[in-house]
Amino acid sequence: MVNDIYYVCALIEYVARKQKCYPDAVVKQAGLRTIEHFFEFADVYHCQSFEESGDEFIEYAGGIKKGQRDLSQYEKVPAEISVALTYTSLIKDIATKRSPLELPKPMDGISREQIPEIIYRVMTNSFIVRQIENYHSDFYYSGSSYVLACYKEGKVLD
Repeated sequence: MVNDIYYVCALIEYVARKQKCYPDAVVKQAGLRTIEHFFEFADVYHCQSFEESGDEFIEYAGGIKKGQRDLSQYEKVPAEISVALTYTSLIKDIATKRSPLELPKPMDGISREQIPEIIYRVMTNSFIVRQIENYHSDFYYSGSSYVLACYKEGKVLD
C-alpha cells in the first residue's frame, strides 16, 4: 500500500511540474475522485511512464490548468520521486495516527479506502505543500517527525 501512496504522490508532483503549478492546485482541480481512481489502479499505472500516466491523470481530471510556477529560481530541484517520499511519509504518519514523538508505525489495519482521502487532505493543504516545495528552505530535507508536527500545528515550528 505504501508503494501505491508513493506512486500517486510522485504522479501528482510530476503533473504539477508539467503544468507549472503546485501540487495542491493539481489535487484541488483533479478532485478526490481522480485521486481514488489513480490510487485504486496504481499497480496498473506503475507499468506506464510518468508522461503517459500524467497525460491520463490530466484527462481523467477533466484538465489541469497551467500555472506560472518557475522552478528555474532554484539552484537544485529534487526529482519528483524524491519529493514524493516526503509526502508519502507524512500521509503514512497521518494514516497510522503517529505522534511526532513516536517511531514510525506499520500500516497494518489501515483500510485502503481511507488512503485517498488522506492523500487529498495532505496535498490540498497549501501551507504544508508550500513548505515542502520551497527548495530555498531546509523544510523539504527535515525529518518526518518534524514535518508531521508542523502539519498538525499548521505552522513551521522553531
